[in-house]
Amino acid sequence: MSPAIFLSSIAVQHLALLKRAMRFSTVSINDIAARAGALLVAIALGFAGFGYWALVAGALTVPAMVAIGAWVQCRWIPGLPRRVPGTGEMVRFRAQHLWTIQFQLLSRECGQSPSGLAIWFQRPGFYKKAYDLFLLPPASFLRH
Repeated sequence: MSPAIFLSSIAVQHLALLKRAMRFSTVSINDIAARAGALLVAIALGFAGFGYWALVAGALTVPAMVAIGAWVQCRWIPGLPRRVPGTGEMVRFRAQHLWTIQFQLLSRECGQSPSGLAIWFQRPGFYKKAYDLFLLPPASFLRH
């Protein structure tokens, strides 16, 4: 089943471009056709005696047919990367943002471990619940 991840990923950019062009009906028809094709493949292989491999083939057929349909409908072909003004600023901003997130996660884990270990051995459920309640207000604020 792991090839399904690869097959799904090779259609992402083409599907995004189709949706950006507001070709939602094309994307929907492509998805329905892929699922119908996968159903036919699974049924045919099931009758041919492939057993549970028919289900695997059907599951792998969906992302493969979605990718092929997206490529046919979009017709965009990726090119080699090139320098564009403003790209360096965008990369630096994203790198800084990534380091900030990593630092926050690390500090959260480091802050949770020492103080929580003393309480953990006595009552692990209470510490976990208190920590979750402590993080609840900022997390709900950031979602909205």
